[in-house]
Amino acid sequence: MLGNIQYGSYNSDADVDQDSGNMVMCGGTYANHNELGVIQNNKGYAQGYIMLADINGRIYWYYSGTFTYGVANQIITSCRFS
Repeated sequence: MLGNIQYGSYNSDADVDQDSGNMVMCGGTYANHNELGVIQNNKGYAQGYIMLADINGRIYWYYSGTFTYGVANQIITSCRFS
């Protein structure tokens, strides 16, 4: 979903590992367009995501939650290295 023009994303938290320079980011992704390609002004359903990337921006892994019945928006709000 990241990089797809039909979707948008927003970050709610991020952290950088001081030793390796790796970064973790989390937040939500949402659909910008309906099935006909009409812009919906970001009124789509949000899916939470978390991603780990290296200092150059290469993605090591990415996880995006799926919709749960009866829940419209799922966002990962916090992600930190310990």
